[in-house]
Amino acid sequence: MKKLIALTLAAMMMFALCACGGGTADGKRTDINEDDYEDNSGEGKLFEEKTVITLMVGSHPSWPYDPNWPMWKIMQEESGVTFSVNAVPTADFGTKIPLVFADDPEKFPDMIFAISGKGIADTYGPQGGLISISDNLDKMPNYKAFWEALDPEVRNQNMLLRMSGDGKIYFPPNYGIQTVGNTRTWMYRKDIFEKHNLKVPETMDEAYKVAKKLKTLYPDSYPFAIRSGFSNMNLMGPQWKEYFRLDTYYNFDEGEWHYGALEPEAKEMVEYFRKLVAEGLVPKNFLTISATEWEELVNTDRGFMMLEYLLRIDHFNLPARQQNPEYTWAGMKPPKATADKGNHLIQNLSYELTGYMVCNSGDQKRIDSSLKFLDWMYSPEGIQVQSWGKEGVTYELDENGEKRWLVDEYGSPYGDLGMGTPGLYQCVEFAANEALYSEEQGGAGREFSPYQEELYNPASIIAFQSDLQDEAANISTEIRAYAEEMLSKFILSQLPMSKWDEFVQGLRDRNVDRLLELYELQYDRINSKGDIW
Repeated sequence: MKKLIALTLAAMMMFALCACGGGTADGKRTDINEDDYEDNSGEGKLFEEKTVITLMVGSHPSWPYDPNWPMWKIMQEESGVTFSVNAVPTADFGTKIPLVFADDPEKFPDMIFAISGKGIADTYGPQGGLISISDNLDKMPNYKAFWEALDPEVRNQNMLLRMSGDGKIYFPPNYGIQTVGNTRTWMYRKDIFEKHNLKVPETMDEAYKVAKKLKTLYPDSYPFAIRSGFSNMNLMGPQWKEYFRLDTYYNFDEGEWHYGALEPEAKEMVEYFRKLVAEGLVPKNFLTISATEWEELVNTDRGFMMLEYLLRIDHFNLPARQQNPEYTWAGMKPPKATADKGNHLIQNLSYELTGYMVCNSGDQKRIDSSLKFLDWMYSPEGIQVQSWGKEGVTYELDENGEKRWLVDEYGSPYGDLGMGTPGLYQCVEFAANEALYSEEQGGAGREFSPYQEELYNPASIIAFQSDLQDEAANISTEIRAYAEEMLSKFILSQLPMSKWDEFVQGLRDRNVDRLLELYELQYDRINSKGDIW
């Protein structure tokens, strides 16, 4: 089987498209009276006539959609588009989308900016609810020129991330975030380690030993402040064996598909976490702990090592330092399983499946306007606007000619300006993305991104064609439910490890080998395309 291309430029975090205007909370288009909207069009603009585009966008709880953010006005003024925005809380997005596509196409929004939108594209694109970008390249000269200017392998990798089961792109790739964004890393409380003269662990065995010392020093703590149990255990998989994870993965060295829970590394990982739970070194509910409960644990000096989003460095450090200037979460090299086994690597998840899609309203004028605006976002002018906004409004130049955000001492380009929030960029400069964060966090991104595997697990993004889709979904659903139930019981010591072989046989009985065959079939189909552009 052909080797999947390396993710040399991780597909990036994207921020959506909303703006100043009205709409409905369910994301459906309302009748548009253009007289109710400001005219942003004009000579030299993308649109010379008044053009209203309706947007359904996710409203992130950390930065709820604000129509008064300067970036919305700038985006409208520079593009000549007027936006009518339906901002939907990201937590409600999954329930709203089916309602949108169950309605009359004439009531569809023109564009949807989705958080975790690959499933939306894979479901509603082939059904006709979304417009295929790959079928409309003749209408998107900037988009086409942008991607054709990149290395073919980089382009192919980005397109593969967004390809639906029918081989088309309904969910065009975003671009611009590589070293921060969705990057994960191991991190530790540097100030606590230095206070007690503790060595940063090089192996998971050493991490266990230092956790034991920290537990003695801080009896109410859980030194491993780990959440999102199975997701983070999968992230750690390469620390035991390259490409490894607990569920379906592709081993590039062998050129074969595997189900990790069948392998000895899975048992080793489970035994490790079983020990952590039993000794109170990780929260007993780490498999299901809520974000609120987990943050409270971290914020009260009861957690000292974790595998998390790199963004958590600023998220925890900046507020805590107002009370404790020494408070520091810092990145650390992923500990390999043992001195003799494993890698200083974690799974590569440095891509964001977020961004724009164009809805198929059946109205060609609306569709063409949406494609034209989306294409503008990949133009040099559009990239500059999305990246920095407007001089004197969102940024200024310092004495060295470097751009600096126009926010007060305690403000942020997110909450004050709208930069980098859902709805306000699709394609940006790397430098602009890194400027959204502190130098401490941006530097950590550059330092620790190399500790991600070069290749990402293709199981994360493969969309099965219709002839394989139902069978793969049914088998996968049954196996996942069974595997997670049994692994949980082993980790929580509700089952003895002597039952492990029975668990493995249970996976075989549930057609895990057939599931791997289906992945191989679909993967061969994708790779047979060559350059999928």
